[in-house]
Amino acid sequence: MLDTQLNRSLTRDTWSTGKTRDIRLIGLLSQEKGLQVQLYVAANLSITSLGTLK
Repeated sequence: MLDTQLNRSLTRDTWSTGKTRDIRLIGLLSQEKGLQVQLYVAANLSITSLGTLK
């Protein structure tokens, strides 16, 4: 699921490509109406743009 978010179109002429290398659960906090999760994520990410700077 995280790799899907790394490999997507950001704008019409800009997109990202990447792959997660490591995911670690480092914290959990139980609350009355939910659960808070802290993760450590290591990934390779590249952002490519075919547009021109204005």
